[in-house]
Amino acid sequence: MRKSVLAAAVATALATPMLASAQAQSPHTLTGNFGFFSQYIFRGLTQTDTKPAAQGGFDYSHVSGFYLGTWASNISWLSDFGSYSSSSLEWDFYGGYKNTVGPLGYDVGLLQYYYPGTTVPGANKADTTEI
Repeated sequence: MRKSVLAAAVATALATPMLASAQAQSPHTLTGNFGFFSQYIFRGLTQTDTKPAAQGGFDYSHVSGFYLGTWASNISWLSDFGSYSSSSLEWDFYGGYKNTVGPLGYDVGLLQYYYPGTTVPGANKADTTEI
């Protein structure tokens, strides 16, 4: 029994670096994030009227420098200001390319803030695109 436990431990120790190096060779990376927060503050302004926020997203990147992602959070500010009759979600989409030239790094991308929901008559959609 003792020998089989020791053999299993040695096999696991040897296999772990091989698995890690096999994963490290992939040119693709996919990550995710999720969290609960006391509130959502963006550029110094509360987006949830000091109430809790649930936020999360996914990011894809390639070793070439290309990346794409999405992120979402609950919000209340559109309904609080009366612009939307129903909207409690901010859903962001972004993508771009980043690289270096000598000692300088650069990142060129596009970000879309999307707010699904119904606007009240006469109000503008809050959706925004940034470069």
